[in-house]
Amino acid sequence: MPKVIAILQPKGGASKTTLAYNLTAAMQRAGLDVVLVDSDPQGTARDIVSARADDQQSIRIYGIDRPELLAREVSHIRNDYVIIDGASKANKLSEAAIRAADLVLIPVQPSRLDVWASEDLVNMIMDRRANIEDLGRTLKAAFVWTRVIASSDIDKDIVDDLSVFNLPVLEGTINQRKAYARSAGRGLSVFDYKPKNKDAIEEIELIRANVMAMLESA
Repeated sequence: MPKVIAILQPKGGASKTTLAYNLTAAMQRAGLDVVLVDSDPQGTARDIVSARADDQQSIRIYGIDRPELLAREVSHIRNDYVIIDGASKANKLSEAAIRAADLVLIPVQPSRLDVWASEDLVNMIMDRRANIEDLGRTLKAAFVWTRVIASSDIDKDIVDDLSVFNLPVLEGTINQRKAYARSAGRGLSVFDYKPKNKDAIEEIELIRANVMAMLESA
């Protein structure tokens, strides 16, 4: 069975696909056997892959955007790690991704509206946790700050709002950088885009390291 990371956020514009695509690329570059599953019917991750030139290295991607298939098909994938780029709403596709997941990452912009929009998703995660406790399984989850303005502090009121959910915040953020949009428009991760953006690469590498630490922790 693969280790499954689901990246879910019901509110649009939170850099969910940016995180999923670049985290997959970072794990692949680290020598890990990883595949990306695009479960969003909009197919943004698949669009990124299709934008690459034929001679450019690409990540491996599957499209599974039917809730009745997602958890089952992911469990049959033979790669060591699977990253699910989730749908844009807290719906049955999100429930299926949570059922498949060992770790759920919730990208959230430093905005009270974005934090509040995460409530239904967090409730789904907590329900899943309660249902699998008796089976000896655990479901880990963490928020990831995205689209943060570099060198600025996140408003204390927003941090306090997020703390109400009693989930950790992953160390490492995705800052607001042109490199993410420019690389995606060419079908690339920030690792492959030229000119390389050192800051963006360091951000994704820090997130990768902390994701792996969460997966490996008891």
